[in-house]
Amino acid sequence: MKIQTSILLLAAAIAVGLTFTACDKDDDEGGSGGGGKATAGALDDRHGNSELPEGYRLSGVGNYRYYYEGGQLSQIYVDREYVDFSPKGITIEEGQGSIKFSFNGNGLISKITFSSKGSSDNYSWDDSETETFSYNSNNQCTSISGSWKDSGSEYGTSYSETGSGNVEFSYSGTVIKKITMKSNYSGRDDDGKHSGSDNYTYTFDFDREYENIYGQWTPKFLDYILDINDLFCALAYAGCFGRATSMLPTAIYETSVEIEDGEREEDEDTYSCSYSFNAYGALRQADGTSYSYTTISSDDYDVKATRAAEEAVLKPFVQQPRQKFSSFFRRHIRK
Repeated sequence: MKIQTSILLLAAAIAVGLTFTACDKDDDEGGSGGGGKATAGALDDRHGNSELPEGYRLSGVGNYRYYYEGGQLSQIYVDREYVDFSPKGITIEEGQGSIKFSFNGNGLISKITFSSKGSSDNYSWDDSETETFSYNSNNQCTSISGSWKDSGSEYGTSYSETGSGNVEFSYSGTVIKKITMKSNYSGRDDDGKHSGSDNYTYTFDFDREYENIYGQWTPKFLDYILDINDLFCALAYAGCFGRATSMLPTAIYETSVEIEDGEREEDEDTYSCSYSFNAYGALRQADGTSYSYTTISSDDYDVKATRAAEEAVLKPFVQQPRQKFSSFFRRHIRK
């Protein structure tokens, strides 16, 4: 049986029961707002905000929690696990698979690699994928490119698939104008050969001036458009996916063309967006998801919040209708 899902959702599927590890911490100062080495989790508008308290840090988005040591992000609570943060990289390992997040010199996600190989009952698999990220001089993501290769057997019948995809972000200055996603795949399974392609385009309305002075990401971009896993979302909110659009849209328009074995399907959707801001201009709520902040000293570690997080049960940010096909790179995963 084939299940379509996002290329990055594969990491979420294997996250339960995995061991979260991070490379040695990098105490070097430097980097820039939106995920710099020393500023992950900190707000920075690139030109200074005299009203922002010193040591102002992101403490939570939805059910994600952020903790700091020495003024720097040290841990993220995500998917009922505490993940040690390091700008040198984060690796999730399990007996049959691993996923690694690599960062560039500005503390932004530069590469994601995944591999899984093993067997269970009547199944065997050997899967791998790689994602690479590019940014402009404003620390805004301009493209994501990826490829994957899967092979294995299911009840004695072998299968294989290869595919590649690309996401392009277009801006007018620092304001998002368009996001396009394209992917192609081909393979063979018990039904014979198969192939297809997906093409998604997102455009935006800006009926009101919602200025995003700190370049923060919102659920509609991460959950609806990119459809990415929990750890990626948590890192993106902390600034490790660069700066989002400097103006937040009031509506997102999606058009899609999906072709599978010669059959073509087209669709259109519209998503409305809503926001509120705190006294410092930071997001207080976006699309029904709450953002919280704290002012920390160099030695602060919020034990009370940690205990509260341990007791919290994670829930989705927002309830959304599941798409028939992923809006990120298309995946075929056999179970």
